[in-house]
Amino acid sequence: MKTLYFWKFTEDMPFDFDIQFFPEPAFIPVMDFHNSIHLNLILEHGMDGKVGNHLSHLNRYDLQITAPWELHGENQTEKNLRLLSITADPDMLLRNLIGYRETALSLFLLEPQKRHEIVNSRVTRKIRMDWSSKLPAISGSNPKILYLHRWLATQNMLADLLDRIKTEDLPEVPFQLYQKLVPALDLFKNGRQVTLREAADACALSESRFSHIFRQVYHTTFSEFEKRNRLSHAASLLRQGLQLKVVAAQTGFYDTSHLSRFFRRYFGVTPGKIR
Repeated sequence: MKTLYFWKFTEDMPFDFDIQFFPEPAFIPVMDFHNSIHLNLILEHGMDGKVGNHLSHLNRYDLQITAPWELHGENQTEKNLRLLSITADPDMLLRNLIGYRETALSLFLLEPQKRHEIVNSRVTRKIRMDWSSKLPAISGSNPKILYLHRWLATQNMLADLLDRIKTEDLPEVPFQLYQKLVPALDLFKNGRQVTLREAADACALSESRFSHIFRQVYHTTFSEFEKRNRLSHAASLLRQGLQLKVVAAQTGFYDTSHLSRFFRRYFGVTPGKIR
């Protein structure tokens, strides 16, 4: 099994559909961060794992959703765990969910524990059991058609889920505050270093007001979020074969030692592990 997962999605390949099997209990000590959405459905047995600072136990048929900006991992699997893990580019997935974008973003903006409770209460166990049998059973001899069928099934599953979320489940304030931050989010796209001053100016807010709103929305500080974003981008560049020195310069780290130190701190491995 890979130590870290980093995806480079395209218009033709906007998601990954993976059924994982663990014949023996396994502990995966690293934390993952890759600007993608996870939809994890437990098919058999269970596992423990962290999303942000929240540690949870997932039982059979539980559905876990992680937001694109959340650090997650440190998983402990049970023997014979089977897991359907769907990973998708958030922009491409939400673009296709016409009428559900605001609901989806509001769901992602909830704290992990609250999100987990809402998802697994609004979507009944019977429905999740149905998904756990039908989604893995999608098959076909043509890889392109199979990929398309799985992509459409993923969109249908998420639309069905979002349709069951009630208005009272999702407080309006986080989404309203998120909209104030949107101008700053474009600054993060190329993985360069972004200062608090730049981000606040982009939103026409003072640094203190911007920092306060940012923490309310993302449940972490701006500096923590900004550093994780650069590290995620650095990992993607390393996967493309760029030299560590070049990657460090492009992502705003002083040198290779500076990048490596933060890489180990956040992911628990050296940059060389993902080449």
